[in-house]
Amino acid sequence: MTRVWLCAGVLALSSAWAGAHMVITPWTPLFKGVEHALGTNFPDGTIPRLQVVNCVRIDLTDPDVQLFSTPRITNYLAESRETASLSVSNFVKQYGVQVAAVANFYTSVQGPDPNAEGIPCQVYGLAISAGQTVSVPDYGPDSNNRYVSLLFTTNKEAFMVLSNAPPGTNTAGIYTAVSGYYPVLTNGVVLGSALATLYPDDTIHNLHPRTIYGLSQDRRYLFMMVIDGRQPGYSESASDAESGMWLLALGGWDGVNMDGGGSAAMYKADCAGDPVPLGRSSYVPGFGYERRVGSHLGVFAPPVPSFIHNVATAPGSLTATITWSTWSNASSQVEYGTTTNYGTLTPLDTNLVTVHSVNLSGLSPLTRYFFRVLSLAEGDLHSAACHGKHFSTTNFAGGMIFPLTNAWKYTTGNLDGLNWQLPAHNDTGWSNGLAALWAHDGGSINSSTSGVPNLTTRMPLNPATAYPFPTYYFRTTFDYPAMLNGASLIFSNFLDDGAVFYLNGVEVYRLNMAAAPAVITNGSYALGITCPGGPNAGNASCPIVFTINGDLMTNLLAGTNHLAVEAHNAALMSRDVVFESALFYTLSPPPQLPPFFTNIVVLPGETTAVLTWTTLSNSTTEVLYGLTPLLGNSSSLDANPVSQHAVALTNLAPRTQYYYRLVSLAGTNELVFDGTFSTVPFHQPVLTFSNTWKFTTNNLDGVNWTAPEYDDTEWLGEGPALLHVEDNAAVGPRTTPLPEGSNGLPYPTYYFRTAFSVTNPVGGLALLVTNFIDDGAVFYLNGVEIQRVRMPTGPISYATYANACPLNNCEATKDVPDVFRLGGGWMTNVTTVGDNFLAVEVHQRNATSSDIVFGSMLGLVRATAGETALKVTASNGVTYISWPGEYLTLQYCTNLTEPGSWADLPGPGRSSPLGLTNSGGSSFYRLRD
Repeated sequence: MTRVWLCAGVLALSSAWAGAHMVITPWTPLFKGVEHALGTNFPDGTIPRLQVVNCVRIDLTDPDVQLFSTPRITNYLAESRETASLSVSNFVKQYGVQVAAVANFYTSVQGPDPNAEGIPCQVYGLAISAGQTVSVPDYGPDSNNRYVSLLFTTNKEAFMVLSNAPPGTNTAGIYTAVSGYYPVLTNGVVLGSALATLYPDDTIHNLHPRTIYGLSQDRRYLFMMVIDGRQPGYSESASDAESGMWLLALGGWDGVNMDGGGSAAMYKADCAGDPVPLGRSSYVPGFGYERRVGSHLGVFAPPVPSFIHNVATAPGSLTATITWSTWSNASSQVEYGTTTNYGTLTPLDTNLVTVHSVNLSGLSPLTRYFFRVLSLAEGDLHSAACHGKHFSTTNFAGGMIFPLTNAWKYTTGNLDGLNWQLPAHNDTGWSNGLAALWAHDGGSINSSTSGVPNLTTRMPLNPATAYPFPTYYFRTTFDYPAMLNGASLIFSNFLDDGAVFYLNGVEVYRLNMAAAPAVITNGSYALGITCPGGPNAGNASCPIVFTINGDLMTNLLAGTNHLAVEAHNAALMSRDVVFESALFYTLSPPPQLPPFFTNIVVLPGETTAVLTWTTLSNSTTEVLYGLTPLLGNSSSLDANPVSQHAVALTNLAPRTQYYYRLVSLAGTNELVFDGTFSTVPFHQPVLTFSNTWKFTTNNLDGVNWTAPEYDDTEWLGEGPALLHVEDNAAVGPRTTPLPEGSNGLPYPTYYFRTAFSVTNPVGGLALLVTNFIDDGAVFYLNGVEIQRVRMPTGPISYATYANACPLNNCEATKDVPDVFRLGGGWMTNVTTVGDNFLAVEVHQRNATSSDIVFGSMLGLVRATAGETALKVTASNGVTYISWPGEYLTLQYCTNLTEPGSWADLPGPGRSSPLGLTNSGGSSFYRLRD
């Protein structure tokens, strides 16, 4: 006889136990100097709720790691226009950082939509970006008490100041600074209830998603930690004490609470530089997009050193050159194609080298190509690829002017005061040789051991020191026959350590040298080294590419041109110098025709998508689509030529990315446009802001006003949300004014009622309720209390005050919605026959509160596994397991104590009911999302 057990809330984890039933993964490298750990817990008496924690640990001693916070906005104005709002993911993409999270609290100060990007923001507390002050601490209501600051010098020496109130800390030498609200961990001691005394605005000490920054005791590590929240069954928010406990468990010694709640989010960059979330934002499920915030902290870090590195591309119109480096000698090969399936391999180059270059030919112009590089070393095949590793061919002319192995004249004499860069300079007495030109204080070196390609011409050392000279000078000539209009020159160089380039006597570029107008002399030293990472650090082992165009090109001549370069060492006793440079040219593309496809809009649903677009001329209509770039499915061809196109796709998989191609035939020309979209989670609105609410201010103690049958026809008025007594422009949309009391202040309590209908079955669904409340409220559905927001326990009367207020300075602005879900047994109170009645009483926080705000939106969403009940029946030797709803998967195990024993049930585990024949023994079952 099979024994069936139904399990709820069981979580299988393979990591070792930590204090308070915390489970933390080992630190995993994300980038050089940046590691990631993931934590969760088994709820117990210490942390009585499920939490998911993502933390990155930044090694501040790593010279390749740099910090970057949100810079000043254009037209900066202190205390008003300080930064521009931006989502965390777009901060990663816009500034090219590898990891970022939200930092200081902020307020959007203008614009019709405070959730739009680019809106000016006021940042609270000290903020410094790249040595420039963005925000300073301030007293008064505008300060928001954000006085706990993290400060970093130019070399990332870290400080934490617990009370950075005006006039503030001396910020001389500080390169980066961000500020939070209050500490959660100091000197290894977790702060909890004491915070309510130190920081009297106790609303911040409730359960919320958290962003915590911290430092290790030795100040070597910066911790950026996000605890997800407001997501039952996944992660249910954290208190101050719990935040401090997690940071301590992860290795922190001091920590501060930053901007959390719906703003809490952290992203990393993938191999293509695109943002990938670390955790789940609580804001996205309710609004469908990230919150745009006014303050971020990002981390620049190079990739984790791998065998294949320094991958670079130089595309032309029909060709492309792919270059890369390896730590030891290896073969060279490239696989490429117009999709991520590649399809074409270059011939294997068995010549074992550390600097690789492969030319691709026969390409199509204006085409995107995906590729990966392959190198075989000592029997091991190494590859470097990325879903976004690609290049696009051009549609304009270009080519090589001279290669890396070009011939150069050179000298080591001190040329200060001479116009040696000019074409007319007499260099007949200079030496000459093929690149790469080099000097080294030891014996001979070679390309295999140094990683520097083409080592050919050895130059002399300084006899006074037996080391290379501080500066070496180089000159060459080249012919440029192309038209000058719109030209660009591309320099690809291997050099060590710094350089200044001159075209026909005019300076065009400086590398690792003091910026202009600083004068460069024979005794000037480079400010740094090239190629700082890997075993060949400091050698000229990686390509350095730059382009000159625009005004710098006015000095380019049709015919003979003179190129002069001075290469500088980083120190008097620098052991080596290397120089080689290849030169390419490109011409501007011809004038572009208007794009054939415009106004492309994709409106995805849960299992559908509607695509609309406009074409330049009348053409046919068809959409190809699929789960990969190979597509595989197509809509019906509409051969009627039109310029406005629309196609509806059906039977799609929920929450899935699709590739698509628009295909339009205009005459004999077939034109296409490629893109992607993702189907979205199910959400069916049942109550929006446009719904009308009835309201009254009468004392209804003892009256059953929440019942569906209650007669509210005599109430004071009605109107859509937001209903309000409010004059703050940041609160909106303020639609329906509410009456005030005779004293000019709002009444202690306001009562609201509305009705909504649900026509479809609600099995397997939950209600998502999004609210804007100032200050507290009690919700009733069809006469049954379902939720309290900032209200005390026990009986509620007309004179009961809320015990807190909204997070944003006690204002119900769009960035602080109160969101909760009703699932499971609560859904039995929702009727699909007739109207449902939602009643809400909104309470003031105290007798002198000057405003009240209320609005609520309801939507049906898919129930999670934790909100769905399993049922079991048995008949004729068959056990039937059933559950309401779709898109959940049944799992089973035979031993609850064995780690990792849960597995998806083979076969159609998404179909309910499911019949199982008795097989003896005990089996346990649960649902997963």
